[in-house]
Amino acid sequence: MIKALIRLRTQRMLFFVLVLMIVSSACDAGKSCSSSDRMPLLMPDDFEELNLAAWRVEEGRPDPANPLLEPNTPWDAGGVMSHGTVLRDPIDGLWKAWQISTSAKTVADVAKSSDEFLRRLTYLESKDGINWYRPKLSIVGWPGYEKTNILLDINENGNWTYANVFIDPDNKDWPYEMFMVWNGREVQKGLTLLGAPGPISYKRAAYRFRSKDGKKWE
Repeated sequence: MIKALIRLRTQRMLFFVLVLMIVSSACDAGKSCSSSDRMPLLMPDDFEELNLAAWRVEEGRPDPANPLLEPNTPWDAGGVMSHGTVLRDPIDGLWKAWQISTSAKTVADVAKSSDEFLRRLTYLESKDGINWYRPKLSIVGWPGYEKTNILLDINENGNWTYANVFIDPDNKDWPYEMFMVWNGREVQKGLTLLGAPGPISYKRAAYRFRSKDGKKWE
């Protein structure tokens, strides 16, 4: 039953990601992307037209322990805790986070596309979901640091985002599964009439990884 629910959730997530990639590619190609072009069942404007659906607004209350996590390493000084997954691992009971960290020149400028390539997949743990720590792992190093919490140094010709992690306790060989979106960018061959580099082309793709422990992925 659990495996079936996880499989269904994965399929729905992949469908949603693929829809976003298609819509985004259409926008990049210069097509009009107004609000009227959205798929109504994915992003409805009015829930009154939906059956067995309700709309409720509740005011959020800040946790007195905020902020729960702040940058404190060279590889996450530009941004921490974004585009990832936070959950309680049913295998060992620990709270875990697989998230994208951004290093900094001083502080990364998100308005500059070059800073997108400073992102790396990092890993966090917590016993209570409030107090988080960075495990010191010997997977990916950093200048001056033999051990870090970096899991994948995926930082070439594009950036990786949206680390979606799923855990299947019944899978004894590979209980951890992760899906990520790769946003590639490359300069097309040839020069423009003015001698400048050719236009930049963008490619997007979804990738699947697996792991035995949630740390070493392949």
